[in-house]
Amino acid sequence: MAKAKSKPKVNAAALAAKMMGGGGSSPAIKKAAPAAAPAKAAAPAPAAVKPKTPAKLKANGAGDSGAAEAAAFAQARGLSTGGKARWWLDVALDVVDGPAPDAHAADATRFHLDIYRDEWSVQFLHKGKRSHIRKTSDVTFASGFDDYKLAGELPALDDIGALLRTLEDRHKIAFKREHAATRSNLAGAPAALRAWVAKL
Repeated sequence: MAKAKSKPKVNAAALAAKMMGGGGSSPAIKKAAPAAAPAKAAAPAPAAVKPKTPAKLKANGAGDSGAAEAAAFAQARGLSTGGKARWWLDVALDVVDGPAPDAHAADATRFHLDIYRDEWSVQFLHKGKRSHIRKTSDVTFASGFDDYKLAGELPALDDIGALLRTLEDRHKIAFKREHAATRSNLAGAPAALRAWVAKL
């Protein structure tokens, strides 16, 4: 009886190696390349910084509004506006040796101060020329005429005597304070204004 042929022994390890690529050594395992780092988002551009607007240079006498200065002037003289919607104070100075007349010649030398609830103004007349400067809200400006370039010299209302004396020195004139014409629709104002003018 013939002997059955024995099956060749299979080296399991070698077979496994062959199935995986041959050779007895383990196949090289390729490492996956590391994922690229996500690109950094661009830093936001710094917000534009708006340059500060320089403080507006104020003309002489600017700061308080014309209305605020007018109210303070009346109060400092002990005058009550009594809640009037419209009140006014007028002072007129002349160089003549006598009461300052209401009417005057075109070439007269005069200084007028007009104060109202919402504004105040000065007028200077001399040798046929004229400057009329008004202070309204917080603005000082020439109203029609400024032959003597006074818009830039107007002080605060309470310091108006400084302008009056400057004009007297500059033009060699002398306003007669004792003859000032003072008018108003506020009780007691004419006398209070005369006392004030006498000290200018």
